[in-house]
Amino acid sequence: PNTVSKAIEEIAQFNVLMTTIHLQGGMEMIAAANQAKSNTKILGVSLLTSLDESDVQMLYNNKFIEQFNNLIEVAENSEIDGIVCSSRELTLLFDSDLMKVVPGIRNHSFSDDQKRVMTSKEAYGFGANYIVVGRPITQSKNVDEAIREYS
Repeated sequence: PNTVSKAIEEIAQFNVLMTTIHLQGGMEMIAAANQAKSNTKILGVSLLTSLDESDVQMLYNNKFIEQFNNLIEVAENSEIDGIVCSSRELTLLFDSDLMKVVPGIRNHSFSDDQKRVMTSKEAYGFGANYIVVGRPITQSKNVDEAIREYS
């Protein structure tokens, strides 16, 4: 909690809109981040989009859905501003007031390490507030065109 608090204090000095912490850091760490955040929104990372059922089983000795629900319970019982989750889990958060930030957005087939992906249109349709698009834009031969495609 102390390390996260100091990091968030530094980040907040730069007028950053939002930043992430891991939900598995627990309630005390989330509280420390919230106390230090100023106007910066704190987003809790649930399960990385590069993980699938077998990865979660190996890492947490738990089923994916159960591990995800455990982390969402942490988020819902804290004062965190939002959650970072795969678009595949958005339906599980339909009734949640948390801001939903969704990485792993792929409008076309893209060979990389992302395992739980969806198109930008699908993600917004399922309740995403923000999407995160990385390599399909940063590795595009025409970045401006790629940005428009995901807008």
